[in-house]
Amino acid sequence: MIKRIKKILTPLFLCSITVLVAALGWGSQYPELITPRANFHLLEKIHGDRWVEDGATIALPGLLSRGNVLWMNFNSWHPDNQPTPRVTVSVCGIEAAAFEIKEPYRFPVYLRGDCEPRLVRIQFAHHFQASSTDMRAVGAQVKSFTVRSRIGVPLVNAPILLLSVAALLGFFALLRVLLSGTAYYGVVLLVSGFSYYILSQAQFFAFEKVLPVWLVFLLFLMGMLLNNYAKERQFHASTHSKVQFFLLLLIVSIGITLRVTGLGFGLPHIYHPDEYQKYLAVVRMDSYGDLNPRYFLHPSILLYCTYGMNSIVQAFSSWPSWDASLIFAGRVVSCIAGSASILLIYYIGSRLLDRTAGLIAAAFLAVFPLHVTCSRYVKEDALLTFFVLCAVALVVKSLHSKQHRWVLFAGICCGFAASVKYSGLISFFVLWGYPWLVSKRFTPDWIALRWTIVATLLLPLGFLIGTPYSVLDYPKFLKDFVSERDHMIEGHSSAVTAASQFWLFHFRQSLMTGIGLPALALACLGFGMVLKQFRIVGLYIIALILLFYLPAEYVRAKPAPQPERYVLPTLPFIGLLLAFCWYRFQEQRRWRVLLAIALTVAWLVPGLRSAQLASEVANDTRDRMAAWIAEHIPADKSILVDWRQYGPQYENPPLEIEYLHPTQIILRIHPEALANSGHDYLLLSSLHYSRYFTQPNIVPAFREAIRKIFRNYPVIHREESVYGQYGFHNPDLTLFDLRNHKNNLEIDSEYEKRSIESNKVKLPGIVLD
Repeated sequence: MIKRIKKILTPLFLCSITVLVAALGWGSQYPELITPRANFHLLEKIHGDRWVEDGATIALPGLLSRGNVLWMNFNSWHPDNQPTPRVTVSVCGIEAAAFEIKEPYRFPVYLRGDCEPRLVRIQFAHHFQASSTDMRAVGAQVKSFTVRSRIGVPLVNAPILLLSVAALLGFFALLRVLLSGTAYYGVVLLVSGFSYYILSQAQFFAFEKVLPVWLVFLLFLMGMLLNNYAKERQFHASTHSKVQFFLLLLIVSIGITLRVTGLGFGLPHIYHPDEYQKYLAVVRMDSYGDLNPRYFLHPSILLYCTYGMNSIVQAFSSWPSWDASLIFAGRVVSCIAGSASILLIYYIGSRLLDRTAGLIAAAFLAVFPLHVTCSRYVKEDALLTFFVLCAVALVVKSLHSKQHRWVLFAGICCGFAASVKYSGLISFFVLWGYPWLVSKRFTPDWIALRWTIVATLLLPLGFLIGTPYSVLDYPKFLKDFVSERDHMIEGHSSAVTAASQFWLFHFRQSLMTGIGLPALALACLGFGMVLKQFRIVGLYIIALILLFYLPAEYVRAKPAPQPERYVLPTLPFIGLLLAFCWYRFQEQRRWRVLLAIALTVAWLVPGLRSAQLASEVANDTRDRMAAWIAEHIPADKSILVDWRQYGPQYENPPLEIEYLHPTQIILRIHPEALANSGHDYLLLSSLHYSRYFTQPNIVPAFREAIRKIFRNYPVIHREESVYGQYGFHNPDLTLFDLRNHKNNLEIDSEYEKRSIESNKVKLPGIVLD
């Protein structure tokens, strides 16, 4: 009898709790107060000074057709020579309320209707001109709007509610397979509370933030469930074969080909702003005749490698001058580091798992678009990843050879990693997995622990070898180091906190595009399988991923247009997770076939993407736009360009070109500023303006400034790549005619102007990182 009651009550309990969580969670994400300043994007003709124009509208998305009330809080003040404001409010085109604003009062408007979003229109029986210089037809001032229902929060529409309930029930069904008894109900309540928090923080149905959270945990659970069907295996190294050697050679060849293709893109022009900083630092060393870069926003080892590689390039090539080949030499350094990383992850995978797993990890790293792209820049990320892999490989060699001395060299490599990029300091945690890898238990091997401590103490030595002037020119080093630290804390074009993105900013914006969705989904399954198996080797792989993923989420600086480079060191170990999936099931024929198909698809998606991107690297859109302008724009005209490195460049400009300073871009492309600029054309690059539409926490006025340009000025010419912008390659370039406009330019409100002015210190380009 009790079991029957339990079978009936359990589904009712789960359905009730999911409906409650979905309804309260989505309802709570509506703001407490809707105001002109805080909710700029929902309101039209309701201004920052709180005046409401006749015909103003409020767009309220995702609401149920009945049960919600909009409380309108107006200010009763009006000019003495004007009658008492009389307001008529319609919802979805049907009159819903009418009232006079005689005194401060919260007027209710019932939000009935089926239009999406729920459109509320405000009209005044008597409106007046705001002032002799302000032509707005205003009727009253508003304090705020509030949406509520009888349950205390807005009621969301049925599709959103049912979709959320179905997602939660599917999650609970997986938990039921993995758990039983009171533990299951405890976890259900815990997950329900967590789900309520996630939904309540996703303002205005931000599914792009909520969906990755659900996807990650769902795949983790599925991975844990799949692990139950795998046969138990011990970690061991398999034997070597000629076929495996041939496959490794093929994988490395593919990786090198993708990275070498287009290595000289843009030259002699510099299309990556941060490359220019490296160029100046190396030229400075050469001009002073010493090895002091006098630049410490980043450590120095990349600069020294570039300096040395440039000497080799000069000896075996015919570049016109020493500094002309400098950027190319730095890219060669990154290309070599990226290509060598393929071999290193093969070695690590073949020793921790087996040779087949090593080949799989190497094959994925060879084609990941993010790793391929970062291996073409004079930037620290590819070299940092290389030294991190060197340290891990030496830890694995110590484990495999049972000779502890190799871990000491791993400590020096961690120092080299820190000397490539300051965030490389955290790589010392790589060493601290060694005592547990040796013991294969959750208590460390004490002898290995002592060697690990000594290895950790060698990290400063590696850092000083790579950046000696951190001591020899300490005042400059300290100044630049503090500046870079503050930059990480304060953010770049916008401050993006980890909590605001549920710690999944890079999952959504970096890894999905950087390795492909199929590979990322399989990696999440592998993550769950490792957690379920709970073995030291697997946990070490996960720890390496989290070691470089979590700090990248934690720092507020996630600089567009390529914030994804911050998680580059995670990619080799994500490849190991993919290899782990095969490792667990390769002895089971049925699962092996399915997994082989899945891994093939997961490899082809990033592989094809990398090949497509590589095919367009050499013929950059900036080169094409430069040629078009030289051919079609008369020499007596002038062009305003948003950012030098993001637009076309010339050795001998065929006409007058003004490149804006990064800190002045938004101010100078404001409609009123453009009208008085004196230029004939404006050229905008998506490398700059796209951040205002893709980055979180961007000031709405910035987006509106860009929209007005596209809305009001005719486009003369566009240059777009077939396969799209990625990294710092192939931006969309748009040339506007400033001499004509499609409509009368809209005069911005004082609020919008102040918003742009007050946030100018946050504009990109203050610090190049």
